[in-house]
Amino acid sequence: MKRFLITILVILGVVYYKNREINAIHEFYAVEDEE
Repeated sequence: MKRFLITILVILGVVYYKNREINAIHEFYAVEDEE
């Protein structure tokens, strides 16, 4: 059970990190478009 919870935490961490990366890319493109 403990292993299962750790797996969920790892997956959530990866998903959260990926979402942050995608948001950063969108912000970068938004800045590029303004110029």
